[in-house]
Amino acid sequence: MRLRSGAVDVVVDGSTLRVAWRGEPLLRGALVTAPDTSDVRLTTRIDGNAFHLVVEAHPEPATPLTAAWLSLHWTVPVIGQSRAWVPHLRPGVDDVIADHAFRSPVAAVEDDRVRVLLLPDVGLLATTRSLPAAFDIDLTNPDSPRLAFGLCASRPHDHVWFQRDPSHRTEAPLRFAVRLIVESSTATSLESACARYVWRHVGAARAPTARVQALPFIQHAVRAYDAVFRDEWMEGARGGPIHFGDGGTATFFQAWYHALRSAVGLALAGKRLGRPDYVARARQVAALVDAMPDDPLLPTFYDYERQQWWGVGDDLVFSWVGRDLDTLRFFHLPDACETAAWMLAWDELVEARPSFLRRVQRLGNFLATQQADDGSLPCYFDQRTLTPSPSLQVAAQCAAAGPILLRTGHHTAALRLADFLCRDVVATRRYVDFETFFSCSYKPTTFVDPYSRIPAQNTLSMRWTADFLMQLGRAGVGAAEQRAAWTAAARRSVDQLCLYQQVWEPPFLSYRSFGGFGVMNTDGEWSDARQALFALTLFEAYRTFGAPEYFDRGVAALRAAFALQAIPENHAVCPTVFEGQCPNWPRHGGWGFRWDGRAADMAKMPTGKMIENYGHGGYDTPGVRSGFDWGEGSAAACALIATERFGEVYVDAPRGRVFGIDGVNAHTDGVDWEVEDCVGGPRRRLRYRVVPAGGGERSD
Repeated sequence: MRLRSGAVDVVVDGSTLRVAWRGEPLLRGALVTAPDTSDVRLTTRIDGNAFHLVVEAHPEPATPLTAAWLSLHWTVPVIGQSRAWVPHLRPGVDDVIADHAFRSPVAAVEDDRVRVLLLPDVGLLATTRSLPAAFDIDLTNPDSPRLAFGLCASRPHDHVWFQRDPSHRTEAPLRFAVRLIVESSTATSLESACARYVWRHVGAARAPTARVQALPFIQHAVRAYDAVFRDEWMEGARGGPIHFGDGGTATFFQAWYHALRSAVGLALAGKRLGRPDYVARARQVAALVDAMPDDPLLPTFYDYERQQWWGVGDDLVFSWVGRDLDTLRFFHLPDACETAAWMLAWDELVEARPSFLRRVQRLGNFLATQQADDGSLPCYFDQRTLTPSPSLQVAAQCAAAGPILLRTGHHTAALRLADFLCRDVVATRRYVDFETFFSCSYKPTTFVDPYSRIPAQNTLSMRWTADFLMQLGRAGVGAAEQRAAWTAAARRSVDQLCLYQQVWEPPFLSYRSFGGFGVMNTDGEWSDARQALFALTLFEAYRTFGAPEYFDRGVAALRAAFALQAIPENHAVCPTVFEGQCPNWPRHGGWGFRWDGRAADMAKMPTGKMIENYGHGGYDTPGVRSGFDWGEGSAAACALIATERFGEVYVDAPRGRVFGIDGVNAHTDGVDWEVEDCVGGPRRRLRYRVVPAGGGERSD
């Protein structure tokens, strides 16, 4: 069988495949099974600009199969350097990239001339998955890259890789399909191409019918606030949400657990609902922030038992549990900059607070003096001397300082930081931060997967990088060519972030997963609490680049932020959590549970609380509850900020678009709007944020 589409020719001959591009051979492919079987079939058809390849493999009698692959090998000299994208890393010789990591199911290999993308047919995968699906890749021979997709028995190991598992086998026929796309690699970045295609072929059609939001956002928020006030709030003139640990009770101002972020949402809810008690409690948190020590940098948490502010260790995230003075002696750059960012958000969205603006200015002044020759900033500073630690001294997480430098007028430092990010982070894809190495997925800070040549990545760094570069591109500083470079790098980092978004609902997870986000390419989390923050980034990406995909993705992320909340209305969304099932609840039950099963002492969380993520260890199990601020508190804050800025329905008249945000879908034919309710139940009103055709904004 020979098919041609554009510049691509595909020839199928039995179980083999040949691909030519612009008349020249490019790939050879073959079906490979374990163990071998002669009963294999490969068929193809043209699907738009893709070739839809269908594979069937039937086992020999009494010989179960453990794998069936469509394996593609590059057959021409590589021009320049080969590069790849796969959704997870596979550093071991027997490792594969299992479908537990298929949040955005796409893989690609390119050189300086041509790009090859594989997009699994997830519709077929959802109904005929006799074995787990997987990608495999090998770029150890740079002149002959190999990329494969198929079904392969695997199991999680360590935290978290996936290894072939020959003990898992099936006598059922194996059937899978994949789209093959071949195109020039020069038009756009590899990350952007992968993000566009996976959304176009997988996510876009599923977004309007995804039902992951059970209630209007404000009702989700009220459930969360009522729950936290019962038993996870420290009352007083200075107080706030409390985080429990072996070392005591604390309120955190850390990149994950950030009480001031939660307080901004609480204050917005109080104003919207006429609840002065909400606003009063939010001000307790603001007062605690004002009580931080009078240093240029800002600490990470307040210990109520010891009545003491603490920093962090510089090589282990959870070193704060022991409350050791010699270990927790560092200010942490991302924590300080996140606190400053939420001070600015409080001043903008809640009420003027000059003390916050003074602290932000002082932080910016200090950071401007600490920049390295390459434009980066240190990530840890000794609290006693303010000297930098060598730990993660050159890392993407210093992007969190960019908006602070920009806001405080240190434009030269901001421009130098942007150049560092464009050169040493975006171009190299080395989006690393404290969580990449020091949380639970331990690895050397120099880690790169030898088979894909992709470095370890974390999505928080992608968000910090994208947010700063988008802001800088709009700020009017620098030369025109610099602004163009920053904006292009911002889009590439946004698209890299998008490749961690869940654009389908796999059958092997027991909840509605669409729209959520993962954490990194070396761990197993789905629907992590960070997804609400990413929604705000994606909305700004729409405003910056004008592509409606970004706003649609942001809406999906915001709705997914409440999918793991323990409320009865989430029964249809997450049946394993809606009654409050959680491995480490009650909170003093310890952390010694198994990721591959439900702990014997699992209890029900109170209504309104939320687990941090799902499937953390690579299995279909609920994750842990880490606290209000990295769960329902962050979800509520971001949802209320988003609807404060964009309404429940956002009308962009100059671009002829309308978007439903809070439990509604919206459509336009260019003249009229149509709004579809997706959550039901009583609702007082819908707020429309309108950008008129002549510019400006108004709320109706």
